[in-house]
Amino acid sequence: MSTLELIRYWLALIFVVAWPAGFSIWFVIHPFAAGWQRAGPVWAYASAAAVALLIGAAVILVREPLLSVEFGAHPLMLGTGGLLLVVAQILDLWVLRYLRFPVLVGLPELRANHPASGLLTAGPYALVRHPRYSTLMLGLFGVALVSNYLAIHLLAMLMLPLINLLARLEERELIKRFGDDYRRYAEQTPRFIPRPGRVDRA
Repeated sequence: MSTLELIRYWLALIFVVAWPAGFSIWFVIHPFAAGWQRAGPVWAYASAAAVALLIGAAVILVREPLLSVEFGAHPLMLGTGGLLLVVAQILDLWVLRYLRFPVLVGLPELRANHPASGLLTAGPYALVRHPRYSTLMLGLFGVALVSNYLAIHLLAMLMLPLINLLARLEERELIKRFGDDYRRYAEQTPRFIPRPGRVDRA
């Protein structure tokens, strides 16, 4: 196996394990936020971590058949995928400038009246309501193009409706927390893709 093949394989392996495991955390937390507020964030994080570890371990056990089909390295796909990954990383760093750590790990959802629970509408949040998911989608396709494994292409396509579902679950919580302020923000700001002419607001 050449160095490039090895890099592509490990990229595929890392993401075929990390994506399902990582996303499972938020599907444990968001639909049951009210219950977790009563139980406390420690129980929420412990439960989410246990589910993620189980999913990650299950995927590792079946990694060989999952990664048995790959389509080789193609310069155009490598270049396009690499560019998407770079753009996604740059945009993600921009988003992280506006996210305090408690918000990043979901504490406002788990603890009512958390001090870090203000409505974000500045920077990338002036362009789209879920900029982290926008950058994640760019990264998904970047990894799929660079690795060029069938499992990663399929997983990237599967993740798109899951991202949309997760965004809607988050918005349901945000409406409960911010009411009409969030509804007005949602009316003016698209979910994932900026509208033309809005970049000057960021």
